Amino acid sequence: MTVNETLGAWSELFMLLAAMTYLVAFVAFAWDVASHSKTLRGAEGSGERELVGAAAGVTVGMAVVAVAAPGPRPGRRSAGRAR
Repeated sequence: MTVNETLGAWSELFMLLAAMTYLVAFVAFAWDVASHSKTLRGAEGSGERELVGAAAGVTVGMAVVAVAAPGPRPGRRSAGRAR
């Protein structure tokens, strides 16, 4: 084998090992997400609510909620404003 062929063989081996490492990490991550999912375990407590869509009787499982940035707290001065 020439040097070029030897380096190519080693490169192919290390690329295969890297791909297997990423595959194992992805499977472990997916397993962790699935095992800690509230959807799969059910809602905690008895206060489970169901969202109702615009049409009567249509339910959706997920909602997008817009949250405004918190305003200044009473008694504190903002760094950007002068009194």
